[in-house]
Amino acid sequence: CLLSRGLGDVYKRQNQYYPAIYEGTTPVEQNKMPEEGYHFTEDMTNKAIKWIRQQKALMPDKPFFIYYAPGATHAPHHVPAEWADKYRGKFDQGYEKLREEILTRQKALGVVPPDCELTPWNKEVPHWEEIPDDMKPVLARQMEVYAGFLEHTDYHIGRVIDALEDMEILDDTLIYYIIGDNGASAEGTFTGAFMELTFHNGRPDLEAPEIVKARINDFGTPRAYNHYAVGWAMAMNTPYQWSKMIASHWGGTRNGTVVHWPRGIQAQGEIRNQFMHVIDIAPTVLEVAGIPEPTQVHGITQSPMEGVSLFSTFNDAYAPERRETQYFEVGGNRGIYHKGWSAITPHTASWRAHLPQVPFDEDVWELYGPDDWSQARNLAREMPEELERLKRCLLYTSDAADEEDSVDLGGR
Repeated sequence: CLLSRGLGDVYKRQNQYYPAIYEGTTPVEQNKMPEEGYHFTEDMTNKAIKWIRQQKALMPDKPFFIYYAPGATHAPHHVPAEWADKYRGKFDQGYEKLREEILTRQKALGVVPPDCELTPWNKEVPHWEEIPDDMKPVLARQMEVYAGFLEHTDYHIGRVIDALEDMEILDDTLIYYIIGDNGASAEGTFTGAFMELTFHNGRPDLEAPEIVKARINDFGTPRAYNHYAVGWAMAMNTPYQWSKMIASHWGGTRNGTVVHWPRGIQAQGEIRNQFMHVIDIAPTVLEVAGIPEPTQVHGITQSPMEGVSLFSTFNDAYAPERRETQYFEVGGNRGIYHKGWSAITPHTASWRAHLPQVPFDEDVWELYGPDDWSQARNLAREMPEELERLKRCLLYTSDAADEEDSVDLGGR
């Protein structure tokens, strides 16, 4: 959603060709139809650029804030065919080979350590070689459409950045480019989905392979609510385990972020690995802007922000971590990070969401150490005392967050 003058979009599962959007409380009608070239990302970008230009024209010395959050790349993966077609053949190698290729590129870029291990393949997810030959082109097309959707979005984000440069305010603008709000989604069944809402309605069985195969040419169009197969989610969460909704593991929560502010950041193209959480962004922006944390809004007393400013990391690669502890939980998939250690347990999986669940006391806990970037080496059997210590830390932290943060342990 674009929260500037109130244009809001309930972006989850939003139709990119026929979006239900509001400006304030007023429904917004799209100015043309999909057959005339309409796509919500382009429309939202046009409005964002127009709003920024208006702000700088009317109040050139006043700072502005804009939250630009497109529907991409949440399903449905809606994108004009010419964008998807650019990726024909790029995913024919399958998702397991893609994992290896991604890790190689990650190491070359320096975004993971040289000794980072690729986590084992999830035993519940079919290997690429187990996918029937007549379905492999269908699964490959799912990723071609997804990749086109991603590039299409990146292009329009680039338009906003270009507009800032045209207005000669880019160097003074702090930009947080957050790659995602969770890991890649495994809600598309093992062979993908033509209509991903079947999963959310508890009927993934309706996505029979023959149905998905018959609608391959509709992927990306207004006639589909398509989603890729689970195996692709595992590949896009490389080098980690699991996927969206499995908040216990990095594959469900960890995302890359680019921070750009030429006037305030001397470092160029450097990488920061201090542990950070999304709740730390607001305090960072406030410190950069020289604005104190609000204690009241419209007369309503505000709870203290649980995040901490990360401004110190902008120009100091070795700045101390300010967030030592963080707990995570979604749907019973839970875990805690504490000073480099992780104690985590996957309670369920997306493809098991509509099946009877195991009792919580039967969950199997895992332990990963500070030198294990990808959570590939489970130390639970070797270090049971450390695991129990972190499990107690999780209970303490989650209980404390219900009331107020402790001095040593951060909130949710």
